This record gives sequence, C-alpha cells and structure tokens, in this order.
Amino acid sequence: MLLSGWKCSPRVLTTLVLASALAATAGCARNVPVSGKVTVDDKPLTAGNVQFIPDKEKGNTANVSPRGVINEQGVYELTTDGKPGAPPGWYKVAVAGGVPTTEDNTKPKIVPSPVPARYSDPEKSDLRVEVKPGGSFDLKLSGSGGTPGMPGVPTMPGVK
Repeated sequence: MLLSGWKCSPRVLTTLVLASALAATAGCARNVPVSGKVTVDDKPLTAGNVQFIPDKEKGNTANVSPRGVINEQGVYELTTDGKPGAPPGWYKVAVAGGVPTTEDNTKPKIVPSPVPARYSDPEKSDLRVEVKPGGSFDLKLSGSGGTPGMPGVPTMPGVK
C-alpha cells in the first residue's frame, strides 16, 4: 500500500474526513417542498405536467429541472431527481396540459389542449417563480386557443 508507513492521529484523521465531506456537499442546495394548483381561465387543469427551468438570468445556475404531474384536481407537487421539492432559486415555468382519451384507450381522439401553446415554452411563458422555503405556487394560466394535442400526458420541452 502506498501510504502504509504513514501515521495519522485520530484528530487529524477526523478533521480530514470532515473537511472532505464538507467539500463534497459544498454548493448542494437542499430541496424545499413546492406544490400548487394549475388553472386555465379559473378552471383546474385536470391532467398534465409542470416543469421548473432554472432562470440563469436571475442567477439560478442549477443543472436540474424540477417537475411534477398535475392531478385531477389541478394540484401538482415538484420532485427533483426523484426527491421531493426543488432547490431554491428563480425558475421559468412551463406547463403542458394532458388530453383525455377514450375510456378503453383503443381509439384515442385528438382534441385541443386547454393550455395555450405559449405556456409549454419556458421562453414564451410569462410564468416566473422564486423557490424558497414555504413555496406554494398557484399557476393561473389565461388565454384561449389551445393547441392540438395527442392523447396521454405530453412531455415537456427538454425532457426525454
């Protein structure tokens, strides 16, 4: 072993272990819970996705995009890399609406999404939020003219 003749006191060893652990976690922000309700013209969006994209113009350099699924009551909860919540910071928000299908899913119908197209593009969407402790963000979308959608829950931009 390369360091077999190297001796170290327990105090020095403890200091080295703590310093390396601290260095490994430096810059890692803890997620804070984020949830809310999505409405379109004051009606709950009953299916779809929400994605928070870090807003680099406002100093958020995170390389993760928290996302959540919208339930039948229009409520979403964000997760980041499988963990609840989102790192603190400013985000651009994108929303994509789900599209109903037939009950047996054998003959899906193409119907307009209730979400105007601009909300699915974070650069065109005017939705911006700052995630911080106690974050609850109701997303109130407005406008008419949904975009044609395909059955199922659409994917968000940049999500594979």
